[in-house]
Amino acid sequence: MDLQTLSNLFATTFSPDPNVRKAGELDIRKVANEEGIITALLQIIATDSVDPAIRQACTVWLKNRVITHYNPDKSTDRVPIAQSDRQSLKAAIFPLLSAVTSHGITVQLSNTLKTLVINDYPDNWPGLLGDVKRLLASSEVREVHAGCVASLEIVRAFRFRQKSDILSGIVVELMPTLVQIATQMLHSVSNASSNINPSSQEIPTMLHLILKTYKTSIIVNLSTHQQSADSLVPWGQLLFAVINFEVPQVAVPADEEERERCEWWKVKKWAYGILFRLFHRYGNPSQLPSTMKKEYKTFADHFVTMFAPEILNIYLRQVELFVSGRAWLSKKCQYQIFQFFTECVKPKSTWKLLKPHFESLVSSFVFPQLSFTAAKEELWTNDPVDFVRTSVGE
Repeated sequence: MDLQTLSNLFATTFSPDPNVRKAGELDIRKVANEEGIITALLQIIATDSVDPAIRQACTVWLKNRVITHYNPDKSTDRVPIAQSDRQSLKAAIFPLLSAVTSHGITVQLSNTLKTLVINDYPDNWPGLLGDVKRLLASSEVREVHAGCVASLEIVRAFRFRQKSDILSGIVVELMPTLVQIATQMLHSVSNASSNINPSSQEIPTMLHLILKTYKTSIIVNLSTHQQSADSLVPWGQLLFAVINFEVPQVAVPADEEERERCEWWKVKKWAYGILFRLFHRYGNPSQLPSTMKKEYKTFADHFVTMFAPEILNIYLRQVELFVSGRAWLSKKCQYQIFQFFTECVKPKSTWKLLKPHFESLVSSFVFPQLSFTAAKEELWTNDPVDFVRTSVGE
């Protein structure tokens, strides 16, 4: 089937006429198992002149097809994707991620990549990490962005595998490069903060992806590499810098609700979230389960004495700026600070540092959050369901 015919066929899948739509879907099913169909779809997705809606439809179908037919269960009658199409997929996925500007298409391609990684890495895709590292080392912003997207999906593919040597290897290969890129980007923005283009989202988006990748990698385990000073120090310095970074007003919306969803404040939320995860799961010796003490006791003793006090001081400073009206904090960042303070109550060493600030924190930071304000009353009156949702979330 030629590309134009295939493109027209996918155009029928979002026709307002249900009969046309159903006929199109049936025709697609008839050609779905043909060798070369996926290679053809990749060409359509890569063609800028094709209607974006058609490219999006092709990408969604491709993602679903890869999920169900790349490595189908032998108990089903599904026909596996042909080897030629598999090779085309792996060859085209990174150039496509680098070229597309549509967020919707990027999301679908990212999910497709994760399925490829789950099924083929490392045995059938030994050059995967080398390809990603080349993207991250590129001088082209779009390629670096694609490398960040790929890094997140690769880590996601193995995040829940207990004691995974594969994930540990990925961490060693990618994390040093990612923290270096993020540090350089934040440094460049800090030096030119007054000249930030308010419409530019490249740097905060990539910082968001990088921090999300690190957080994803520590969900279940903290690898030996990540426990070492070689990893912990540069990542800690980056997280501190993100939290202390004063986002220029030109780079965030004036409306508070829009600011909550701003990419820069998502970056800060992930920085706060990482520090809490490190402390809560791995760095608090008084709360370590007996099953984790052998692996993390040394790290926890070091973290609670060397890192936790520094984090606490930074958070106290952020709260001071917030309650005095000299800085703004998103609700999710405030929540992460509350969580960290709660964790600090448990070890004697951090409680000793927090205790002198307890009364002022309760009166100036905690109490205002619990008070029933006019804004909360209006929300309760107009939308009690949303009031409960936001109140519990806070």
